[in-house]
Amino acid sequence: MKRTLFYLIMLSFSFSACTKLSKYEGVPFTEKEPRDWENPAVFNINREDPVASLLSYPDEKSAL
Repeated sequence: MKRTLFYLIMLSFSFSACTKLSKYEGVPFTEKEPRDWENPAVFNINREDPVASLLSYPDEKSAL
């Protein structure tokens, strides 16, 4: 019982210690606005062109 109460108190202290930093006031950010994942115009970052790797040919000569 005492150990559970101790862990519960320590957990509540750890969560309450981070509340003053959760607003990020005075922290210089250099992010783009809107961010890439929120921008509907950005849809082709880190993407390769599609390539058809499995094509069927009637014979070996036409495949080469």
